[in-house]
Parts: sequence; C-alpha cells; structure tokens
Amino acid sequence: FIYNISSKGALKSLRARSFYLELIMEYMADELLERVGLSRANLLYCGGGHAYVLLPNTEAVKQKMADFAKDMNCFFLQNFATELYLAVGVAQCSANELKNMPDGAYSAVFRQAANAVSACKANRYAAEEILALNAGRQADAQRECRSCRRVDLLNEDSDCAICAALKNFSNAIQTKDFFVVVTANENANLLPLPDGRYLLAETEAELLLRLQRNQNYVRSYCKNKLYTGVNLATKLWVGDYKNGDTFEELAGMFEAKGLLPESVEAIDKMNDATGAGRGYGVAGGVASAIEECIQEYYPDVEVNIEHAESLTECRKILMLAKAGKKNGCLIEGMACPGGCIAGAGTNIAIPQAMKEVAGFKAQADKKIPDMNEK
Repeated sequence: FIYNISSKGALKSLRARSFYLELIMEYMADELLERVGLSRANLLYCGGGHAYVLLPNTEAVKQKMADFAKDMNCFFLQNFATELYLAVGVAQCSANELKNMPDGAYSAVFRQAANAVSACKANRYAAEEILALNAGRQADAQRECRSCRRVDLLNEDSDCAICAALKNFSNAIQTKDFFVVVTANENANLLPLPDGRYLLAETEAELLLRLQRNQNYVRSYCKNKLYTGVNLATKLWVGDYKNGDTFEELAGMFEAKGLLPESVEAIDKMNDATGAGRGYGVAGGVASAIEECIQEYYPDVEVNIEHAESLTECRKILMLAKAGKKNGCLIEGMACPGGCIAGAGTNIAIPQAMKEVAGFKAQADKKIPDMNEK
C-alpha cells in the first residue's frame, strides 16, 4: 500500500501513506478497547503495523474481537481491495506467565500470538469475500488512478479520492498538530476510517472550536506534544521537518541566504568509489563485490553465494538457512526485486537503471579496494 505508487509527488505520497497507516492502527486499537469497555492502559504496544492488547479471556470478549476483525477487514476490502488486511492472533496467558514464571513463559506467549497471526494471514478471506472480489464493481465512468493504479472515479488530476485526500493530508502532517476522527466527510476530501468515520488535520484553535460546538467529534491524536483533553487518545511522534515542497522553493531559500550554486567553482570529478562498491544498488551487487574481493585476495577459497529478491524470497531463504540447508553460503537479500534501483520513488525503468549502474561501475578507476585499505 505504501510503495504502490508511481507518479509526480511520490515523496509526499509516501509520507502521507505511511502516517495514514499508523493512524489507522491507532484508531483500531482505540476502537477495539472501546468495544470491550477498556482503556489504553490495556494497550501494551502499538506501532509499525502491530499492536498487542491485554484483554479478558471471556467468550463475550472473544466474540466482540471476532466481530471487530470482520468489520475492519470489510472496510479494507471496500476501500483498498487486498492491499490492506487486519490479522488477529490470540494467546491465552496467566499473570505468572506475564511475569515470566516459569522462565521462558513470557516469550512463549508472544510466540504463540505470532503463530496465530501467521495462521490468520494464510487464510485471509472466506469464500463469499473471494467471490465478491472476483465479481468486481467497476462502473462505466471509472478509470485507472495515475498514482496508485486503482480503478475508481477520478478527479480532474486523474487521482482517485484516496490519493487526492492523501496529497492534501501530506501537507497537513507538517503544518497542523491534531489529527481528528469525525463522523462526517465534512469537505468531501477526507481520508476514510472504519465505521463510517473520517480523518482530518486541525490546529489547536480549530479543534477547540469543534469541541465547543460538539461537531462530529469522536477522538483526536496530537503530534509531538503532550496534551490532555476530551477523548484525546495519544501523542504521535512525527518527523515534520521540511525544506520546501518544490525545487523552486528551495532555490528561493538559497537566494535568500546568498547561496548561488552557479557561482561555485567546479572541482575535479570525484572518483573514489571502486567498481565493486558502485554495483551495490543492483540485486546481487553486494554479494558479487564480496566474491570479487575474495577471489582476488584468497584465490583458493571457494565462495558459495545465494541471493534473494523480495521480502517473500528473503523469508524463504532465511527459513532454509535456519533449517541448516544453506550452511557455508553467503546470503544476500534485497527487499526490492531488482535491488535498490527498483525501490520506492524510482523514475526510470529497471533495465535502464541496470544499464546506467553498469556503465557507472565500468568507469571506476579501481575494480576492487586494496586489501589493506580502510
């Protein structure tokens, strides 16, 4: 969901998408606790797409948790198809186990929960949900969004409603301090949340006015500061630094400071990096560089190399290594298929990028570093 974009303004979209997911996770944690009549005192951890919640081990709570997961995933299917999914895993535990009595009991509880989550991920959808996905709901006026490639009704910029709202939200992350959950899409361009609610950003003054009017308010989250108030759920730490949204703004900052790049005298071309180092950005490049050095320094040493591309393949090869089937192998893993050149925000085709890197690598004065070079 975060990286599935290819358009102008990709950096802004990445920032907004990542923060949007974090806020959805915080919202779901609060909503689950509210449904079972508990507070954030029972939230052990929330972040990075994960949350751990301590709940009563009763049939009523188990049913509410199952209904909650169904409601959340219904929201994800309706708005994001299969891009997002909530997996829930349960582990029963006692007070002694949470105190690690006997030794190792504490970690066993979390391991059991993690295994339950993995099992849930492996069986995500019921038959009726798969049938609904295959049936599709494309209307005659729908087209492919230029940003996320989803098929939807588009605006004049060829963006779907989600991408348009994310672009607006990206600027608000930096300029406003409160992120408010409301019960109505007040300006028709808000980010959706489960249960028919929406997310918008407001200043402190705007939020206070909303509270006075009791206007569509559910709860809010504050940024980088500690506040107390009505249904103020938690503080969120956000890196909201910026140096301008466009190169034109950046050029204006340079000019205001008397920095004129065109007046700086050119220096000799930097050519310190070796060919081996320049190839790191292509899948297999790191392992290849190590292999070249070993063959040069220790020609009698045999090198066995395995490399994987994509997180799925990395996970597979690590499981094989854990099982002892890759002993003596140098393993290189690349999260992005193709390597760093195929990562988020790329602006040229992967084959062209590989060609450019190969040319840059060939221009290096040195093929590999000297053995005693630091």
